[in-house]
Amino acid sequence: MWLLAAMLFAVTAAAQDSSGSDAARATDSDWEFRYDLFQMLLEENGLEVRNSWEAAWEDPDSHVLVVVGSIESQDELSQRLSEFVLAGGSALIATDGPWSANRIGRIQAGPVESQQSGDQYKGFRDCLLLPLQDRVGDSLMDSNIVTNRSGWFEASSVGDWDWSYPFRLPARSTPRSSRGQAVLAIAKPKAALDSYTSSGILAIAADASLVSNGMLWHGDNHRLAIDLSRILSGPKKRYLTFIAEGRVLSSFSERLATGAGAPDQEPPKPETDLQKVLRLANAVVRDIEESNVLNEALSHQPRSASPARYLRALLVVFAAFAVLTILWWLLVSGAARYPSMRPRSMLAAYEIRGRDSRGAGYDFRQPANYLAREFCFSLTGSHQSADWQSYLSQIAAENSLLWNAQEQKELRQIFDAASRGFQGRMGEKEFELIGRKLCRLRDKAAAG
Repeated sequence: MWLLAAMLFAVTAAAQDSSGSDAARATDSDWEFRYDLFQMLLEENGLEVRNSWEAAWEDPDSHVLVVVGSIESQDELSQRLSEFVLAGGSALIATDGPWSANRIGRIQAGPVESQQSGDQYKGFRDCLLLPLQDRVGDSLMDSNIVTNRSGWFEASSVGDWDWSYPFRLPARSTPRSSRGQAVLAIAKPKAALDSYTSSGILAIAADASLVSNGMLWHGDNHRLAIDLSRILSGPKKRYLTFIAEGRVLSSFSERLATGAGAPDQEPPKPETDLQKVLRLANAVVRDIEESNVLNEALSHQPRSASPARYLRALLVVFAAFAVLTILWWLLVSGAARYPSMRPRSMLAAYEIRGRDSRGAGYDFRQPANYLAREFCFSLTGSHQSADWQSYLSQIAAENSLLWNAQEQKELRQIFDAASRGFQGRMGEKEFELIGRKLCRLRDKAAAG
């Protein structure tokens, strides 16, 4: 959350108009409907922005494709998206619909509403507070997201995908066909063996505002944006194609560097407290001079006027003198100044993520499983466990001179863990020991 807060100032600067720009820039009024912060999260993960659709289609295994908002060229995206992800690409489609893709599914347009106060966010019927229902392994943190006039997603009956539905609509939402349907769905090809942070990930969101600038500050949408950026940016991903409202965006870092210009005129400075007091004193004196209270009261009275009238006139004089005395005292004493708050150091969003999940009791089995599978792939060139066992059998049959008996035993243990997973909780020291063992075996295989 603090990382997103720090980005806010940079994004606001990028929205300013510069007199020498070739294209008109969006105004600050539509900032909350754009997706600058989510694009910056992806670029912070080391992705290099490419400015064309074709770049994603030509090299899917190293590419992340993000399509948010209204979708143009629906036919091309619908026909090629499935092939893109099956070839190893990562993709996020976030739109309010309607939209459909072959062998994937379709997004139905909303808005979805609920009359139940427990489902509503701050009393809005079309803004729903949805809890996390499916963690998708360890990829998503516990969170409650807020939707804004969302639709819903219906997966295809074709069995090419292994679907997970982290967030679903309430059981009493309207229209009735939306009840229990997914707002966010994450899929992986069934043929893949890698984890959710590797190649071949498809995320479908039936609400584009989940990753918009304005909605990241509501509920835990900022945590969802961080998790989605981490899921999409797997270890093999190097490039990003970001399409918003049908337009391919350039790198946000470049837009920030070239488009943030200082305004031509400085905004007016607010009045100080002393200036306000002086202006009030001048107004009181001017009103007294213009009213001429004493002369007007005496001009219409005979010389034998009642003493009570003189008393009232005298009281007016004293009141005016008292007002002037108070104003003078305020000017001399000055406005009260309170000590400013001490600055607080802000944590980045990834540091918050680290504190949430990497405490003393963190279980390192999942990253250890991932390292073991990558090691097996580097030796055999295959992701299939059957090929790994064939490699071990070949070493035993040929009485390999490369691996001694102890190393062959270690290889069997690692291949078995890659196929079945490590058993029991794993601490940080055990994880480091396995990492050193894998490095030693990998170096010997490369040298042999």
